[in-house]
Amino acid sequence: MKAHQQRIRTELPKIYSQDLLNNLFRCLQKIYFVMEDTKVSRKKAAKYSLPVK
Repeated sequence: MKAHQQRIRTELPKIYSQDLLNNLFRCLQKIYFVMEDTKVSRKKAAKYSLPVK
């Protein structure tokens, strides 16, 4: 996420915001937390995760 943050800041400074970055990574973060909390695979965690609206 940090690498993407720096790249967006550098290459797309007019559209960069922390809110944009958070929204881009929200789904991945949610799956990661499900994986950590339940000790299941990424595939199974993705099934448990609700879609982001």
